[in-house]
Amino acid sequence: MLFWNRSIAQTAPVIAEIRTDFGIENLDLRLRPVIYFISKSRMRREAFLGYTINKTNKIFGYLSYNDFEKKLYTGFRFDKKIFFTDKISLNNQFRYLSPAGDKSDNDIGIYIPDLLYNVKNMSIGLRGFIINRIERLDKISISKPFVGPAIIMNENKLMTMITLLPDINQKSDDYLLMALFIFKL
Repeated sequence: MLFWNRSIAQTAPVIAEIRTDFGIENLDLRLRPVIYFISKSRMRREAFLGYTINKTNKIFGYLSYNDFEKKLYTGFRFDKKIFFTDKISLNNQFRYLSPAGDKSDNDIGIYIPDLLYNVKNMSIGLRGFIINRIERLDKISISKPFVGPAIIMNENKLMTMITLLPDINQKSDDYLLMALFIFKL
């Protein structure tokens, strides 16, 4: 409750994601509206069309529209899962986004690592969310690195993830408190 009170004015999204493969093996379509508690102007919508290469690798085409920037971004996402043991894994998401039709703005690189201990229908561990502004290949700046605890519960067609990620770089009171609900059709 203390974290919630301190983070109420910070980033607190509720994310509902709908996934389907239309019955086609290795295909993955994900639609994700992101709704912020604070303001409707902070809403973001995302769509991913992905292909599962093998058990540990996936690649996605990526569209994102941010209401707060009034910009459409296009790009890709690559997921790589590493198993240290059958219970401990590191899930890596690499995202690269460019503002569509806007050469004056920087590209965005996002790295999301999840170090998880997996038991039956639940995983607990740490999640990172690191956002980079890419001006040139030799000039990349980290704008917000968040790292904190995460719990994932997985039941048949519903997966729930709850995270509380403080801003570790700027030693500020910024927190990313996120609830992700994934519905599999």
